[in-house]
Order: sequence, then C-alpha cells, then structure tokens
Amino acid sequence: MKNDPLPLFPLHVVLLPEEILPLHIFEERYKEMIEMCQNEGLPFGVVLAEESGIRQIGCTARIAEVTQKFPDGRMNIVTRGEERFRIRQTYDEKSYLTAEVELFGDSEAEPPSENLVNEVVQAFRANTKNPDFLSEDLIENPARLSFIIGAALQLPLRDKQAFLESDSPGERLRSLVRLIQEKRHRNEQASGLNEAAARNGHPKKSQGS
Repeated sequence: MKNDPLPLFPLHVVLLPEEILPLHIFEERYKEMIEMCQNEGLPFGVVLAEESGIRQIGCTARIAEVTQKFPDGRMNIVTRGEERFRIRQTYDEKSYLTAEVELFGDSEAEPPSENLVNEVVQAFRANTKNPDFLSEDLIENPARLSFIIGAALQLPLRDKQAFLESDSPGERLRSLVRLIQEKRHRNEQASGLNEAAARNGHPKKSQGS
C-alpha cells in the first residue's frame, strides 16, 4: 500500500480481515472515493462510526467487484477485508476523510495450542448448518481461522471491534469459545420462547396426559 493518506469509510460496521462486505455507495463523497480507489487499484479503510466519533483501529478493504452501477453514479460493490490499521492522524482536506495509518498484525510469537484450535473448530461445527465450512488448510492457520470464524458468527459490534483490535490469535480463539457458547445459549432461549408462544402460553403437556 502507498504511503499516501488512506481514504476512510466510517460505517456502523466492523470489518475483519478476509471478510466479505457488500456496500451500496450513494453519497457523492463516497462515489468519488470509490471511483478513485477503483481507478488506482487502492484500498480504503473501514472504521466503526459511533456517536462519540470513529474508532482508531479499522481494517482496509479492497474492491473485489462492482456488481451494479446506476446512471446517477450510485453503485453496488463487493469488498474484502485485508489488513488492520491504527489511525495516527486524520485529514479533512478532501470531500471524504483520510488518515495517516500504521498497519499491524499479530504480535504473539507462540502459536495457540492444538487443543485450543480443536476446541474452537468443534464448537463452531456443532453450532453451524455448514460443518464442512472449515478446510484443513485453514485449521492449520489459527490466525486466519480466528478471523474467518469471527466473521461467520456475525458478532455484536462491541465484541467484533474487540476481536479486530486483539493482536493475539490465542486470545481471539479463546474469546470465540465463549462467544459461540453465548450464541448457542441465546438461540436456545429464543427457541424456548418461540415454543411457548406457539403453545399460546400453555405449559407443555407431559406424555400420557
């Protein structure tokens, strides 16, 4: 990536490395930004926008495909997350925000244990409709594995931002075990409520009654 300031796209979204993110581009400033990125083959940065401002850690996105373009310049695009970054300084000289950023990766020297990796894989496979989603090559790369599963789980924004900011594959995998368990518990609760609603509030009849 060039040393030029990175174009920023603040969204109410957290993007992880390798995650696919479809976008509908309709604001004039972002039409300009996306057209520039497409013409020059450059990424842009996706950062979580909150009421208090934007988060300082985000993920670069690369345009993978322009799926539809409208006469007024609006477009539907598909992007893919690439590298994480920290914002050092922002600039407002253009119609869209840009920033001086520092790319970063994982700092943990020791890879996560095989037991931890297996625990995450088993937990995910037990709670997904597509148990063959994870390839053997992916399982052998715990850092990539953590982001792929993290994206697949559709985590709450707060958890997903913390996940993005973590520079430890082991920490991310341990959090995945917890998050998968919490999601399973929420699903079980929702299923129970739906069953109760279907019975119109009446208790479930016991066998033989």
